[in-house]
Amino acid sequence: MKTLVIGCHEHLNEQYDLRFCKEACLSLRDERVVWQEITTMDKCDDYCDISDFDRVILVFQLTNYTTPALVNRWCEQAFKQQEQWQNKEIGAIVFTSEAAQQFRAGSEIGVGVDQLLLPLQIWANRYSYYLTPFVIYQWMQMTAEEKQGCLIELQQYMTLAHFDDINEQAKWYVEQLQRLLGTEDALAVNLCQTIEDNEFQLTTMNWV
Repeated sequence: MKTLVIGCHEHLNEQYDLRFCKEACLSLRDERVVWQEITTMDKCDDYCDISDFDRVILVFQLTNYTTPALVNRWCEQAFKQQEQWQNKEIGAIVFTSEAAQQFRAGSEIGVGVDQLLLPLQIWANRYSYYLTPFVIYQWMQMTAEEKQGCLIELQQYMTLAHFDDINEQAKWYVEQLQRLLGTEDALAVNLCQTIEDNEFQLTTMNWV
């Protein structure tokens, strides 16, 4: 699978959360992940060739509780090329400074992020396949450990065919260990064997 990740912000490199995502993406260049940036409306008007990619992910911050103008403009232009979207997936990595509980019914905002992203979902469902968005709440308030966990989940969202499948996630960890320590490393071998022995249980746990 090859993934195109598009960062959308007028001053992208000044935004610590978006830069975090950019660095996560660039670290995956050997795993068929490509990073691009859209920083002006003019760039949205350039022809966007996605023919070489299986998955396209837009990265942005919620603006006034909706998708920013750059994302909307890019969708207007990119989805004009309807034929190129066949058998493609489109996802979103969304940053918000609000806490997750603020988006629950009865809370201050009271509308879920999924509902706020309906325009993007409509574009995607019309021409391609819409992935569950990856929402990052209050990144600036995260501890270093929480950010490390977020980094791992981001990398899985960009690279795994079924990023929310616990079995695929487990195998991803094995691959990372083998890459770091070697295929003969005892820890990697034991973990791989444990996953194989418990594959059915991992699959049935996927509802969590």
